[in-house]
Amino acid sequence: MIQHIVDFALRQRLLVFAASLALIAIGINSYRRVPIEAYPDVGDTQVQVITQWPGHASEEVERQITLPLERVMNAVPHQNSVRSVSIAGLSVVTVTFADGTNDYFARQQALERLTQANLPDDVSPQLGPLASPIAEIMRYQLVSCAERRTGECSDEDAAADAKSLSELKDIEEWVVERELLRADGVADVASFGGTLKQYQVLLSSTLLSARGLTLGDVESALGEANGNGGGGVIALGPEALNVRAMGLLTPDQIADVAVATRDGVPVRVRDLGSVQVGYRGRLGRVSVNEDKDVVAAVVLLRRGDDAQAVLGRVHERIHDLNTRILPRGVKLHPYQDRSQLMELTTHTVLENLTAGVALVTLILFVFLGSPRAALIVAVTIPLSLLSAFIGMDALGIPANLLSIGAVDFGMIVDGSIVMVENIFRLVADKHAKSRSSRW
Repeated sequence: MIQHIVDFALRQRLLVFAASLALIAIGINSYRRVPIEAYPDVGDTQVQVITQWPGHASEEVERQITLPLERVMNAVPHQNSVRSVSIAGLSVVTVTFADGTNDYFARQQALERLTQANLPDDVSPQLGPLASPIAEIMRYQLVSCAERRTGECSDEDAAADAKSLSELKDIEEWVVERELLRADGVADVASFGGTLKQYQVLLSSTLLSARGLTLGDVESALGEANGNGGGGVIALGPEALNVRAMGLLTPDQIADVAVATRDGVPVRVRDLGSVQVGYRGRLGRVSVNEDKDVVAAVVLLRRGDDAQAVLGRVHERIHDLNTRILPRGVKLHPYQDRSQLMELTTHTVLENLTAGVALVTLILFVFLGSPRAALIVAVTIPLSLLSAFIGMDALGIPANLLSIGAVDFGMIVDGSIVMVENIFRLVADKHAKSRSSRW
């Protein structure tokens, strides 16, 4: 069989040359289409159930949240293990599934089981993002150009009013995250740092006791005053006006909320304490380079997506944010980007491949003593790689830079060297026989 193939190839040289050119063209096209991974995703299919219960100790979280969730998650089909972590105010239950389990099937099964868990009324468990342990593709921070100039800031931005950490935090949560999540392939945007603005009511226990009120009475009054309500419709000639009550209160309006009535006189919040603008208690700060307190975030890649393509879409969103969406004086500044690592790694891999091919060709020329034979053997290296890219493109397998960088050229050219040496031997034997026949 092999002899017939060799004979056919020798007789049809133009056809073999055309097939080689077609292989090269298809291989180059497949190389451009195959997604490249800087890190192989070898993690199992997992689903995380995250539950927040502020103000409760880890023992309460374990007993009332984690254990009921573990009980229902043990019945999820195709699961291999259920692990959990319970700390103060937080429960994380991780369900690991068998190899080959579809991510969306696993999440759907976990959602169905969540409804069967007997949890406290004020607890709302949520599934973690559809991301792998190596999903982090970018880190960025929001910069107030009046305080710190970056490459994205212009002179007009630097002349704008400085933004506080609370304002930057609001912009991050209500503007930036919404825009970045619109990029296809982004699983989640996890922000941290900054301060969260609050309207704080500071009550006096003495004033509460003097009027016979409790903290619950104040909470109930504020909750009722802070809600939106509809009052029907008022007909005004040919028009109709909708009547509604808006619950957007300012600090002065909060102070005017009536909590109760004593002897026909309303007792307002200002009579029981004071109202001020403050911030939620902080558990830490975020520092980037020399900036001691910043608003930053992490962009997570959706499991199974191409990191390079998703990063391209994220950069488009960032350009759009910096040019026309963010307020003047605020810019989004990426300070860690996987694309830089992928470009550097790709350059290193291509450099190693080129140097390896050149070195193998030189060694073959030295040992074989024939430039044509060395070139024939060396050509099998790029043809083998292009054939591999065609197969990966057809099967949807991404290219792993770690594996490509460790390609063994000796194994690739081993068969070609054996064939060339055998050809040299046969040619030498033929010449020897012809000489002996002459004599």
